[in-house]
Amino acid sequence: MAARLRPEPGAGEAHRAGRRKISDYLKATDRFAKTIVFCEDIDHANRMRSALANENADLCHINRKYVMQITGDNDEGKAELYNFTHPEQRYPVIAPPRSC
Repeated sequence: MAARLRPEPGAGEAHRAGRRKISDYLKATDRFAKTIVFCEDIDHANRMRSALANENADLCHINRKYVMQITGDNDEGKAELYNFTHPEQRYPVIAPPRSC
């Protein structure tokens, strides 16, 4: 099944360029290298998670935890924090948390 990118609300050119740059870098190096994407707030983290999931739909289709939002308000993401911080755990790979 082919995945289609959906436009994210409020996503400007810088947002689109950022998700592409992150995804292109991982595709050129190691798509399973643990990656933190710092965001300005929870809404931005949610939009970035959605954008990165769309950009990496092939791996998200295999395991939806490939991109996980890990923020204080997201119980599922908080539950995956241990797995993200331990390299022997494959998923999640990309985590856009809210920055400090």
